[in-house]
Amino acid sequence: MELKYLLCSIEERVALVRLNRPDKGNALSPEVLQEVGDVFLDLARNEDVSVVVLTGSDRIFSAGFDLEIVKPWARRTARSSPRSFIGLTAPSCSARSQ
Repeated sequence: MELKYLLCSIEERVALVRLNRPDKGNALSPEVLQEVGDVFLDLARNEDVSVVVLTGSDRIFSAGFDLEIVKPWARRTARSSPRSFIGLTAPSCSARSQ
């Protein structure tokens, strides 16, 4: 299988699957998620694999969902619902606990 968004290797029964979109912070998209699903199904059928590790390439696991893909959907949602897709009208943010 030719991979566009992932790097995959198998060593000593351990499959290492790495998100490989460093220019996008390894952001997820429908295409990336499809590729992850396809790779995981293939690995599940592989008798030489006992463990699968999913990680990011470069310094980051994943920035989350690719906002370039979400923008058009968010605009449509915001126009049809003033409370947005999660019901917030005020700006919001999230933070990582240390």
